[in-house]
Amino acid sequence: MAFLDIKPVNEGHTLVISKAHYEGIFDIPGELLGKIHQVTKTVATAAKEAVHADGVSIVQQNGKAANQEVFHIHVHIIPKFTGQKTNPFNKDELKIVDHKQLDITAAKIKKSL
Repeated sequence: MAFLDIKPVNEGHTLVISKAHYEGIFDIPGELLGKIHQVTKTVATAAKEAVHADGVSIVQQNGKAANQEVFHIHVHIIPKFTGQKTNPFNKDELKIVDHKQLDITAAKIKKSL
């Protein structure tokens, strides 16, 4: 499944997850991990196009030491723009986005799929 992050780093910041619960990369079966990354590639391509980004960061954290906060495997797709700083998770700067804006962004991404 894929859905937009409610506290996006940039417009189009999307999460790709498995429906089945796996904490992280160490316990998910390889075949399912491969499917998650196939979906990640498809959605990343659409999100980049939809928001006119210069690139995307793909982030997947595993374990508390790696700053994983939600212990269900998920991949962040973060559209990025030239000159943007590389640390995407400064929580003090991230704001909750209105659902109406998320719906507009989701429609743009769906159109690019």
